[in-house]
Amino acid sequence: SNGVVSDNDVLVISPGTAYGIYASYYNGAVENMTYDNNTVFVQAYAACGMELLEINPVVSNNEITAEGNYTYGIVASIRDNGTISGNTIKSVGSNVGSEATGDSLLPKNSMGLSVKGSTLIENNVIESSDYGVKLIDSEGMTLNNNNITVNTAGNVESYGIYALGVSDLEILKNNIIYVGNTDGTVVNNAIRISGNEDKEEIASDIIVDGNTFDIKIPSVPVYYDPDTWESSVMSEGIVFYYCEDVEFENNNIALDYNNASGMYDTIYVVAVRGNPYNFDADDPIACANVTIVNNKITAGGHGYIYGIFAAAKNLEITKNDLIIVSDDYYANGIDVEGPSNGVVSDNDVLVISPGTAYGIY
Repeated sequence: SNGVVSDNDVLVISPGTAYGIYASYYNGAVENMTYDNNTVFVQAYAACGMELLEINPVVSNNEITAEGNYTYGIVASIRDNGTISGNTIKSVGSNVGSEATGDSLLPKNSMGLSVKGSTLIENNVIESSDYGVKLIDSEGMTLNNNNITVNTAGNVESYGIYALGVSDLEILKNNIIYVGNTDGTVVNNAIRISGNEDKEEIASDIIVDGNTFDIKIPSVPVYYDPDTWESSVMSEGIVFYYCEDVEFENNNIALDYNNASGMYDTIYVVAVRGNPYNFDADDPIACANVTIVNNKITAGGHGYIYGIFAAAKNLEITKNDLIIVSDDYYANGIDVEGPSNGVVSDNDVLVISPGTAYGIY
């Protein structure tokens, strides 16, 4: 089937799971559909503005509001290619509730956009209380010129942009405002791009260029496995985990801590790393071919703060401007951990701390 769904005003209210617009292939493919200029309001325990399982959809110029315990603006599983552009999405769930949603595509995490499949995502305004944009197992995705705001509600794992098992991903010229409001026991990241460690599938061909970040996250302890000393880091700005062929260039990052708790509370602003303690993997869980070039990073932390923390093969850190400040004890501008090789050159690094400070470590 194919067609157009446009200019509708949709209001849906339910105590359970509810959808404003729903499309799926049962007796045949849904393809080449256009969803344009619809106004959708959904209020429910699990409230979803649009759920689309389709081939080549175009979703444009819609206004979507989802309210409830767990909320979702647009959830899409796309074959071939899709376009999501010019939409205004507000997904502001409380992230509190023990009941299941009854839909495997609607986890108990509120999301602005959740997309699987090759998709152009551009010129959207997205507000969420948990995940801003979630990208899963996809090749050939572009996020361009979006305004993404995440103000975390509830003590939940939260991301501005989360990408797992992706390749050929471009994140370009977006404005990302991210506020993590948690107690430090769950992850807070403005961006996290990760390979799939369980499947030993590395994320590859990643470009993050020309974005602006305003990040506020708690400064909290790093946890370590008592047997392997593998670290679990809760508060970071931008994370590349188990990635290769990464370009992180021309970005402007402003980060401040909004709460501090525990001993050795820590924030990493930009982190590149793998898991050298995964002894079950056939190949090392590591990053490779990473360039961090011409970024401006201004960050304020409490106990411990690191501007750039990187462990990668063929690493380049050049022409960056860093101002890293701790108001309690420790600040580190650029920290390169092993196993790594590469170049650190032509950076402007200012580090201020009342205790210990390193420009480049």
